[in-house]
Amino acid sequence: MSGAAVLASVRDLCVVYRRGGRDVRALRGVSVDLTRGRVTALVGESGSGKSTLGLALVGLLPHNARVERGAVSFEGRELRGEELWREVRGSGIAWQPQDALAALDPLMNVLDAVAEGPCFADGLAPMVAQARARTALERAGFACDDPALLRFPHGLSGGQRLRVAFAAAIAREPRVLIADEPTAALDAPLALRTTALLRDLAERGSAVLWITHDLALAAHAAHEIAVIYAGRIVEIGAARQVVATPRHPYTALLLAVARSYEPAPAATMRAESGCAFRGRCPLARVSCATSEPELVELAGGRKVACPFHAEVRVP
Repeated sequence: MSGAAVLASVRDLCVVYRRGGRDVRALRGVSVDLTRGRVTALVGESGSGKSTLGLALVGLLPHNARVERGAVSFEGRELRGEELWREVRGSGIAWQPQDALAALDPLMNVLDAVAEGPCFADGLAPMVAQARARTALERAGFACDDPALLRFPHGLSGGQRLRVAFAAAIAREPRVLIADEPTAALDAPLALRTTALLRDLAERGSAVLWITHDLALAAHAAHEIAVIYAGRIVEIGAARQVVATPRHPYTALLLAVARSYEPAPAATMRAESGCAFRGRCPLARVSCATSEPELVELAGGRKVACPFHAEVRVP
């Protein structure tokens, strides 16, 4: 968006996992900007690198992962070293993990868990922190007198735990929110409420990265969509534009699956050279086996990594 402030960004980010004695590249040269007032939906299948990008943005990559190259920046400052990461996590960049049970303290009830960040990290008085926690929980769909607020994580449903983790993230009032599958396991009304809250956070001046597999829901609620496949961004643009006229074959496949409610075709092994999607692509040529397409800008600000983008149609 022209003139919008970039609050967080990644540039040419490559992340490698060490698994079974070999290196596996989860991200391969990813560049994304998160801008004030915008919800960016990061869409892709399981294993495409969505959660890895989210973890990299908050400096919480697992012990078996490393940044091979590239940089993460927050408000124009490159983040290197744990001390700097700790400084910006929380009110600067907040993370809502997909595995809510692992993220919540099993010895804290819901209200105390959500109030912990504002109280101990932000230095608010306990009563003020609890009031903020109640507000965040109400925004996440809990009634103010809901008995679940005094329960412990193991006594909650999966959907409730996810909403608690989401409330804990927004209670810090972050400038950047990274939300990993915040609508998973939620029924339709709560999912729509959550997406409305993401939009509301953006309208209040935050930048939001919404990690999701649901392209149809992202089209409804996000400002822009970034499509990721095999660790690379293959298409990015205004949400309605990407859904109305996909320009990468993988985006078209995701749309066809979303509209048919059928499972996606089985993924083939990603090729080590050339276009990673060519084994599943109806437009693949011989040239796709020899060169990996670069992300290039089209008219209207859309970016796509496919030289045959003009031929893409939704099946």
